[in-house]
Amino acid sequence: TGSAVCQCRQLWRGELCDVECPGVVLTDSFGLEPCSAHGTCGSDGICICAANYHGPDCSCLCIHGDCNPQGTCECHGGWSGPRCDNCTGCGSGTCTSERPSATTDQCQCPGLWTGPTCNDCSACPEGNCNAAGQCVGCDGVPGLPDQVLVMDLCGVCNGSSACVGCDGVPFSKKALDGCGVCDGLDKCHWVQPIDYNTEVVYLIWGLNDTANASADAAAQARGRWQAGSALRRQYTGLDLSAPEVQLWMLQMSDWVNRTGAAEGQLQPKATRCWIHRFAHWLMAH
Repeated sequence: TGSAVCQCRQLWRGELCDVECPGVVLTDSFGLEPCSAHGTCGSDGICICAANYHGPDCSCLCIHGDCNPQGTCECHGGWSGPRCDNCTGCGSGTCTSERPSATTDQCQCPGLWTGPTCNDCSACPEGNCNAAGQCVGCDGVPGLPDQVLVMDLCGVCNGSSACVGCDGVPFSKKALDGCGVCDGLDKCHWVQPIDYNTEVVYLIWGLNDTANASADAAAQARGRWQAGSALRRQYTGLDLSAPEVQLWMLQMSDWVNRTGAAEGQLQPKATRCWIHRFAHWLMAH
């Protein structure tokens, strides 16, 4: 009248008790346990594993990882070892038990250490951190990033990079010449011709345009001007370093070339020759 129900023995499951529990092992007490003694066998014959154990027979122990079909552990980030219980991938940090994800680091980093494995200390000058995540200066003293001492370009702790040449290269021994040119040859300096005499007065008539007037003002301000009539300018020892005077000399050379100035307008004759020579030198440099 009623239906019979099978009462299965310890290691068997199913309606007919024909499903054997997997992972049967002999215990220390010489008893038999299913699921590698790390879980329980359900009514359907499938193991329900204890914490950290994985696999169809609960034989794969992965503390911080997953068991693959081959029965070995695939560890989460920062963990290693056969059972994923060695925190060896976090540098100066400590591992967490979180499962890996695209947005979650597996390492808890101290201080200024950053990165998935706590190996990035770029917040500190020259990337020098101690184990606690403090910046360390070139003198070995820890401190905040803007307080620790650093090496200069010459390898001197807290130095002034005095070995750096004008080209920015340490120990290049290149320096600025007198013209402000890196590793230059001082070719910006005008070598005074032998026939030039600072005491000679140069008389120039008929040059009353605005451009020349600005050069006149520059020369006068430097004490190199001698007053003349409204139609005549007299110069003694012009300040050749003044850009305005250099421009004036170029304009004068061009004016002489274009107009064929008479000797009476530019005295003495040697003056015209000297102006041309200085103008050519300016254009070449």
